[in-house]
Order: sequence, then structure tokens, then C-alpha cells
Amino acid sequence: MYKRALVLCAHTDDLEFGCGGTIARMIDDGTDVFVVVYSLVNPSINPPGILEEEWEMSMDVIGIKPDKRLAFDLPMRELSGWRQPILEGMVYTKTRINPDIVFIPSLQDIHQDHQVIAQEGLRAFKDRTLLGYELAWNNLTFQTTHFVEITVPQLEKKVECLMQYHSQIGKKYIEPGYIRALAITRGHQVGLDYAECFEVYRWVVTV
Repeated sequence: MYKRALVLCAHTDDLEFGCGGTIARMIDDGTDVFVVVYSLVNPSINPPGILEEEWEMSMDVIGIKPDKRLAFDLPMRELSGWRQPILEGMVYTKTRINPDIVFIPSLQDIHQDHQVIAQEGLRAFKDRTLLGYELAWNNLTFQTTHFVEITVPQLEKKVECLMQYHSQIGKKYIEPGYIRALAITRGHQVGLDYAECFEVYRWVVTV
């Protein structure tokens, strides 16, 4: 069992989409989970600040404690101009938290903000177990090299978290049917009922 997990996210709902079921499982197993979000998507979203409120509600639902979540308000689609501060902050977070496992966006993700977090996350945490999570609508390719079985309650916790984003309801990729169908698809690939899958960038086994 992992002692400490860290999820790095460009935007507020990336954790829930990419690894919400897995994080729910980790919390059930007693892992301390930390999350860092780099953009609250202001002022692109209206009213400004709504996504932060929804994110806080989602984190409450999944069980990530307030002192283990951090959100920055960097400008959406402009994270490339903040690479060095982002990297330095990740290195500081690594020293402070010392995570066993780190989740980052897929290196194949075509969204410019996700690319920055994935690339800088790889630099900062290249000596840790490092997995890339799936945001299917942004991935031209995705290597399904690591699967995590999730239970029905953990899948439904993921759906419940995403339903906290009331401002995003109506977008196709947030529909509960889609979220459940992807978990079924990934599960069936490896003979399970439900699963999430990840790209493996580092796999560290210690004594």
C-alpha cells in the first residue's frame, strides 16, 4: 500500500476525470492523498470563482482533506509561460510531501496546459513511481499499461464528485453514462468489471 500519493492537475476537474476511482480506492485503503491544481480557469468561466467552489465540494466528497489540497490561479492555456515557477513549486512539494506515487496528465495529452504539467511533473518526480492519467477526449494515443480495479462504490464516488461541477453539466464528457462506460471498457480489457488505466513512466519498487 502506498503511504502518500500526489495528483498534479492543470485544471480543477482533472483528478476526478483521470483517476477519481483510483483515488477513491487509495483513500479507502488508507493512503494520504494530496492534490495540486494550477489553474482555476478564471476569467474564462462565468461567474469567476465558481470552479474553485465546485472543486472544493468535489474534494470534500472524495475525502481529500483541506490541508492536503492546493489550487493556484494561473491563467488557463498560458501555463507554458510559468514553467520554471511550476517546476520549482513541484520540487518544493516533493520535498515537503515525499510522495510514493505521483499521477500526472498523459504525456500524449494534446491540451497545452496538460502538456506543461505532464512534462514538468516528469522532471520533478522522475525518481518516483509516476503514472499518466487518461483524459480520453484529449489523447490521440494512450498506452494502457497499468490497470487499477475499482468497485461500484468507488466508481459512483467518482461520478458524484464530477456532479459537483454544476457549471459544467451538459458537456458530453461529464455525463455519468460516459464515465461509467469508460470504467466498464477499461475493466473488460483485463477481465474486470470496472477499472481505470494509466501510462507507466516510472515504476519504483522499494524494500
